[in-house]
Amino acid sequence: LIDTFPLPPAGVFPASPDQARAAVEGLSTRVQLIQGPPGTGKTTTTALAVLLRVLAGGGPGDVVLLSAHTHTALDNLLERIDRYRDAFARHAAAAGRVLPTVRLVKVHTNDPTQHVVG
Repeated sequence: LIDTFPLPPAGVFPASPDQARAAVEGLSTRVQLIQGPPGTGKTTTTALAVLLRVLAGGGPGDVVLLSAHTHTALDNLLERIDRYRDAFARHAAAAGRVLPTVRLVKVHTNDPTQHVVG
């Protein structure tokens, strides 16, 4: 499924073999770490891994927690998942799979007392 998913917005090229492999290998783990220098496709790989994980075993009410080194990195990841979500759902449906509803929520607080460990 990942090998043939045309990445939006152009919808011309699929993920690289390394990206597809990382997304699939992550299915057998509870926690997956993806790291690399800028421009290597970490955001795309992570977005695909999240959508694939939801497709493979997600159910109503399930929660997937995502973390990143910076707020910008997390914002970019959430935007990428949002960009891929509908096209991925259609691609999965064409293969006879149903992607559960994916709702993206960012938890953030400006209350400094929320960061105090006591």
